[in-house]
Amino acid sequence: MLNNKNFNVLDMQFKTIIASSLPASWDIFTDPYVGASPRAIGEINSKESILSQEFIGILKEEYLH
Repeated sequence: MLNNKNFNVLDMQFKTIIASSLPASWDIFTDPYVGASPRAIGEINSKESILSQEFIGILKEEYLH
């Protein structure tokens, strides 16, 4: 199914899939990137706007740290 050219996943959905595949101990780190952290109305979270490739890179760096 993922190999089908007509199957599309939005970037935010892909980041959510990646984040949910990690152990629960990563939730505090990943929540700001996938919009799971509560915030005030109108507050903009720049971490949510990064692309999934950037998110994967950040996760790899954090893992190596």
